Amino acid sequence: MKRSLIRPKWWLLILSVTLVLGLFYKETTLPLSKAGHTWIEIGLVFLLYGLVMAWLNENETALISDELEEYKKMAVGNRRGNPHSGSNDVVDRKDNNRPEPVETDHEGRTWPVWVSSVMAIIVALFKIQDQ
Repeated sequence: MKRSLIRPKWWLLILSVTLVLGLFYKETTLPLSKAGHTWIEIGLVFLLYGLVMAWLNENETALISDELEEYKKMAVGNRRGNPHSGSNDVVDRKDNNRPEPVETDHEGRTWPVWVSSVMAIIVALFKIQDQ
C-alpha cells in the first residue's frame, strides 16, 4: 500500500503548546493582583484554544488521511482471515476491496470540547467575582 504524502505537522502543535506553557510560567512571575493573574490565565487559555483550533483546521486533511490508512489496514487484515468461497462471491465483486463503512453508536452522546472550555471559563469568572 502506498503511503500518503500528506502528514500532520505535529511539531507545530508541540511548539504552540510549549509556547503557551512558557507564557503560563512567565505569568506566575509577574507582580499582579489575583484578579490580574486570573485574567491573564483566561487569555492564555483562549490563546491555546485558538492555536489548537487553527492547527486542527490546517491539518484536517492530513488527520483524515491517517485515519483512513489505519482503517484500510484494519479492514484488509480482517478480510485476509476469512477464506473466500470462490470467484462467484457477489460481495467480493461488489465492493472491490473497499473497506466497509463503520457504524458509530456514540453519535450525539459526547459533549463537544468547547462546552468544557466554556464551563472552565465561567468557573474562573465566578472565582474573580468572589474575590
